[in-house]
Amino acid sequence: MDTVDWTGRLRRRLAHARIWLQGERGRMFTFDAMLALIFVGLSIASTVGSRDSYNPGLLFQYPNAVMVAWGLPAVVPLALRRIRPEPAAWWYVGLTASHLLFGPGTIDSDPLSLLMLYSVLVYGTAGHAWRFVTAAMVMALLTAGVWAVTFNVTPLFDVLANGTYADWTAQLSGDTCPGVAGTLNPSTGTCGARMLQDAGILAVLIGVSMLSISVMALWQRARRATVNAMRERNASIMAREAEETRIAALAERARIARDMHDVVAHTLSTIIVQSDGGRYAGARDLALARRTMATIRHEAERAQHDMRRLFSVFGPNGAGGASGYADIPSLFDGSIPVSRRVTGVAHAARLSAKADEAVFRLVQESLTNTRKHAGPGARVTIDEIWSDDALSITIADNGRGGASAQDGHRPGYGLIGMHERIEAVGGSVSAGPRPNGGFIVAATIPLAPVPGEADGHTAMPAVPRADDAATPQASGTGHRANGESMSSPMAAIPAAGNLGPSRDGKSIPSDGMAADAGTRRASMTELPSGNPPAGSPSGITSPASSASPTSIVSHMKIHLPQPLRRLARWLQAKPIDQGDNHELNWIARLARWTERHYLFMDTMGAVLLMLLFYRPTFRDLQWQTGYGVALPHVATALLTIVLLAPLAFRRRFPEASALAVAVLSFLQLLFLPSVLPFNVFALVSVYSAVLYGRERAWRWVSVALVIDSWAFGIRTTSGQDGIGSLMRLALSPAYTVMDWVAVVLGGLLLGGMVMLAGFGCIAAARWARSRGSNALVLQQREEALRAEQERQKVLAANLERERISAAMQAEVAATLESVIVQTDAGLAMLDGPAEPSGEQVAAAFAAIGSRGRSALAHMRQLLAVLRETGFSDAAHEGMAPEMRLAPAASLDSQLRDRARG
Repeated sequence: MDTVDWTGRLRRRLAHARIWLQGERGRMFTFDAMLALIFVGLSIASTVGSRDSYNPGLLFQYPNAVMVAWGLPAVVPLALRRIRPEPAAWWYVGLTASHLLFGPGTIDSDPLSLLMLYSVLVYGTAGHAWRFVTAAMVMALLTAGVWAVTFNVTPLFDVLANGTYADWTAQLSGDTCPGVAGTLNPSTGTCGARMLQDAGILAVLIGVSMLSISVMALWQRARRATVNAMRERNASIMAREAEETRIAALAERARIARDMHDVVAHTLSTIIVQSDGGRYAGARDLALARRTMATIRHEAERAQHDMRRLFSVFGPNGAGGASGYADIPSLFDGSIPVSRRVTGVAHAARLSAKADEAVFRLVQESLTNTRKHAGPGARVTIDEIWSDDALSITIADNGRGGASAQDGHRPGYGLIGMHERIEAVGGSVSAGPRPNGGFIVAATIPLAPVPGEADGHTAMPAVPRADDAATPQASGTGHRANGESMSSPMAAIPAAGNLGPSRDGKSIPSDGMAADAGTRRASMTELPSGNPPAGSPSGITSPASSASPTSIVSHMKIHLPQPLRRLARWLQAKPIDQGDNHELNWIARLARWTERHYLFMDTMGAVLLMLLFYRPTFRDLQWQTGYGVALPHVATALLTIVLLAPLAFRRRFPEASALAVAVLSFLQLLFLPSVLPFNVFALVSVYSAVLYGRERAWRWVSVALVIDSWAFGIRTTSGQDGIGSLMRLALSPAYTVMDWVAVVLGGLLLGGMVMLAGFGCIAAARWARSRGSNALVLQQREEALRAEQERQKVLAANLERERISAAMQAEVAATLESVIVQTDAGLAMLDGPAEPSGEQVAAAFAAIGSRGRSALAHMRQLLAVLRETGFSDAAHEGMAPEMRLAPAASLDSQLRDRARG
């Protein structure tokens, strides 16, 4: 039994070990262990093969076997240098200090201490970096001292020829050192002075090596932190893909519910109000009855059109134009008096498409609520205040206000949808009863910047609205002159952050809802048009952001012509999100700065190459020109600039840069009499194009590499015959067919070596790309992942819209069609040869009103189902975990479940 348990435990441990070795840390350990064995094995081989058996230490001389024994324990810390960097580093420090003090002064594995220092600074804890740098400097001083002693004087317990131990006092005061004549063999002074000189020089050399490795390690650590942050972000994007598509479907349900409320519920409410009015007034006035019937029919047809747009597979901005700010006058149907006032210069063109529709829906919902809840005799005042960067609009009535909740009205979703629409475009909205009666809705919508405004263009003048003031339904003071001051009705709004009762009896947050605006502005309701860029959730420039560094820079460029500004934007490096920047040392900050400004660094590198290779290029062309005259300095400088300039864009435009290098290299081989030395940097463009370019860029890069390499081989082969360029070779009449065959085959041999180097660069770039260890490569992957995620979101939203459309569109369309049929029958009755009686007219309007009330009640059930199973953004997900989207369940079944509940 014990044997079975022991073998079972062993088997389980072996299985765990196998799984661990297959993981990332296990692979790192395996690689480092193999590397450690190779390094230590080479050092042992070097020790064993050495003819010099003099291995002095501070205490004794040691044979080669002891040197090997001291080097073997280094395998352990070298194997653990990445998975356990700090314990491995201290272990190595202990081993080094031990062999310096008690063993040989030097062993062949001592240079590996630089690798250990690099590893602990890159993979260890960031806060512990300076303690390891300090330890390295202390060990540098100890090593310099021990080496200076062991190579100048004999070991302390070394037995001399006379049978006595070494006397360091006598040796240090002598003119010559009994050791190996000093590490650096200084020629003057006593042995002690020479030893001090050795110690100082060695301390400087070892210390500089340690500091250089420390800078390289901290630099690499900063780069690695950026890569890790981007890897985690990409992994998070992939992990959230399924959840994001689910939320997209939820958001689409919420959007449909909101739009249906704005479109269909508004229309049905208007039909009910009109039918009730026509039922009593139309019975005595047939002309009024005819106009009312026509109005009802028009509203039903418009609702049909809006429903088709709502369920369009192309999204909310698809078939059919959405209603906007310019369509607000169409909402004034005469059922309630409306007064509209405008202050300031109108910038209607600066409302984005979604903001334009949001303003219209805001006014529509406010007027619908006034008709339903304000009571008889209510009047509405719409005030618009246009500033340079925002539109402030208030819709106020003098109705019953908060008292409307006392008649049994149930809470609805109109005001919630109003908040979502306005906040989705970066604005804010508040709604609540007025202190002296009535209800008020106030919103602020940011305006998009005018493209030509920075060049001095003025804003558009206000659009005249004489039709608003002249229509029978508009009353009051009419429009105020632009720029005239007026008292804002926002004084009647509850204080920001308070919760005021809505006319539905529901608490609606006022401006306090801005607390989660950062989340709401990234609402999934924006999915069909794509998400805004990171850092600008709403996609709208708010007034508060006008003083940002980016805007300041843009204002500094207003004197530049528009083409130059477009060129500057096109040339600037793409921004890199490097994650957290806190607690960074100056080396890490500098490393991240160079990583962000990679285009600047590449440009500086290209300029440096131009300065280095200008004079050698001039001399090379001067010595080897076959045209009898040397190129002037200016021409040589221009040639150098043209041939090296593409390297400045090797990471910003990798494939274009590589193509330019390939074409220029071929032209150089074709016309120039010399192969210039900086052509070797063409391999850099090959590597960059494959690493930073598209996934399949290596294909055309390989073809270009073969062509240029073969051309180089042919040019070099023909140069042995005194042919200065490929063009001269092509025009040479002395070459026979056999000569051409020999040149081409000889060029293949020489060009093949260049091809091997180029294909090595391609393989290295492909390997680096597959590892995901480059920030720009990871950025490309992140962009691709986000683009794919957006496509999946839109697909999920479209599928959800089609599913809901199949269940709802026919039913809603049938309801509206029945209203249209009833109005057609009523109009036919009114236009018939026999004048109908008042009872007949009232009955026709009563049938339409009854149909509208029944449809509205059913619509409220549909909206409730959609609202309770859909959210407007991810922030609501945790608030109602029991409400989950079930695509397999039809809306009819959900309605039945709701009715049973």
